[in-house]
Amino acid sequence: MRRRIAFTAILIGSLAVSGCVESFPGDQKLPQDLFKAARQSERAPAGFHDDVRRKSCGQVTPVQGEQIPSDAVDCMDSAIGRLDAELAVVSFTIEGDPIVDFYRTSTGTPGVEVFTDGEFDRYGSKEWVHQDCPKTTTLTSLQGCLEN
Repeated sequence: MRRRIAFTAILIGSLAVSGCVESFPGDQKLPQDLFKAARQSERAPAGFHDDVRRKSCGQVTPVQGEQIPSDAVDCMDSAIGRLDAELAVVSFTIEGDPIVDFYRTSTGTPGVEVFTDGEFDRYGSKEWVHQDCPKTTTLTSLQGCLEN
């Protein structure tokens, strides 16, 4: 009996560390409208606060190990270099804190911009990171990314 309990404890611990068991801190909640909240953030880079109206490709939270849904990828891919569009993707740190990546495209500009919002990461810097990925032709393969 003790072996079973020990084995079960080890299995649960291993799953938690490997990310197969999602944990969400009780006090860490994301706003309903990620775009609105991010635009109001004083920590967001100046480039995020532009007044460009963008087509929304949604806000998604893929399950650990899954890809961004194909309809969201298709929406962004069709916009690259042609339309002003945006997509928010939520992922989680090992501790279960949310990190939000905002992908943006702009009319007449090649590639994708990525704004990573670390404000909800209790153990991180709480800073934003901004990258330009001008060689990117599809969201699933970011290329030529440079941090601003």
